[in-house]
Amino acid sequence: MEIKGDKWLQPLKRLIEHLNDTLNVVSLAHWGAHFSIEHVELMELALSDELASDDVKPTSEQRADAEKRARFAISELERGFPLLHGQALMGMWGALEAFIEDFCVACMMSFPDSLRSAAVKKVKITLSDFMELSESDRLKYVVTEIQRDKKVGLRSGVTVFEDLLNSIEINGEPAGCLAGEVDRRIKDRLYEAQQIRNTLAHRGGIADRRLCDACPNLQMVPGQRILLDLDYIRTVDSAIRVYVLTVVNRVLSLTGKPIQRKVSPEFEGALDVKYPPSVI
Repeated sequence: MEIKGDKWLQPLKRLIEHLNDTLNVVSLAHWGAHFSIEHVELMELALSDELASDDVKPTSEQRADAEKRARFAISELERGFPLLHGQALMGMWGALEAFIEDFCVACMMSFPDSLRSAAVKKVKITLSDFMELSESDRLKYVVTEIQRDKKVGLRSGVTVFEDLLNSIEINGEPAGCLAGEVDRRIKDRLYEAQQIRNTLAHRGGIADRRLCDACPNLQMVPGQRILLDLDYIRTVDSAIRVYVLTVVNRVLSLTGKPIQRKVSPEFEGALDVKYPPSVI
């Protein structure tokens, strides 16, 4: 997808960069753990090599440090990197939240008629405060006030974002709003990811009754520690990418441009939802 030509697509570029960096860092940690274990074996070979000079052989301190790292690496591999994967999930969800807000701001900047929508007209601010803000900060304020009015913080899953997107009308009319259909698989995965994210952030990663009742498919019991493996992080990453492309496709459809349908095999057909007709 071409990013440079449309300013309203810039938030997508930032999100994709964040998701790519997250997966790369997580993968690097896995690779580093395996190397830490192999490093001890390499030290053993160096020590057993009678032809190797003393200056290339590891000292007892170096060997002790390597063995300590290897023991920790083995432990993390067996446990599945719970802290790393948990932090990755929370960061990915935060990046998605930032994307939706930035995307709304970018769309209002790119489509000035959106400022005629009913939700925007309800926003109140003193003239002196308004004049002190830059254009982007004014629109960020608008987005924040819409979120407060909609009480989006009380919503779950993609509803958190859809309520806000429903208030952004790129042609100033409800028919041009940015909300729409979302594939059920994406809804379910992001709802689950949000519930896990909340438990990680507020319960120290220990499942409570709320999480167990909200996500029975996790098959967890209260008091159990959440352990996310690499496959789960990759699945959430794919779900986020499909969702944001669904949102982007709505604007492409509203502006009469071809929509994107390429998606990972795991969520094949997830972008084949109903999009709004062109209003521009």
